[in-house]
Amino acid sequence: MRTSNLRLSYLRPIIVGLLALMIPVIAMGLPESCEHLANLKLRSTTIVSAESIAAGAFKTKDGKALADLKAFCRVVGIAQPTPDSRITFEV
Repeated sequence: MRTSNLRLSYLRPIIVGLLALMIPVIAMGLPESCEHLANLKLRSTTIVSAESIAAGAFKTKDGKALADLKAFCRVVGIAQPTPDSRITFEV
């Protein structure tokens, strides 16, 4: 039991150090802002727009008003997983 605790005490700083080195590398792969999602390349999918929406009221494309929203990223796209399909989406 004592040997395993000794091994863990040596491994812990190494694991923490590796994680600290990986965080910036992982972050580099993430979009810098909502608008950068418009450049995202996905198979069979086209991102039509990506825009930052400020907190407050928002009106949907069908005219419905939504109040007291937090700021969010609005992404509109089209997915075509098969030649005869066309799936529009908004998130």
